Amino acid sequence: MKDHLKSAEVRSVVVQGQCTSVVVATTLGDNDAAAAQRLCDAAAEVAYSGDVNSVSVLAESGMELAIGVSGAKCLT
Repeated sequence: MKDHLKSAEVRSVVVQGQCTSVVVATTLGDNDAAAAQRLCDAAAEVAYSGDVNSVSVLAESGMELAIGVSGAKCLT
């Protein structure tokens, strides 16, 4: 998935839980909601296969900037 995102803003992509959640850690600031939305949407293009049912994009501070669930658009 990290290859699919192709962004210097992405620090890591981690699958958590029992492979049900993808967390994208970034270098984004706490106010970078538009960029987080873009990354979440891009991750959602490939994330929802197998058991993965959610995507979360975190700012560098650890604050959640965007979240998406299978079958719905990402929210900021």
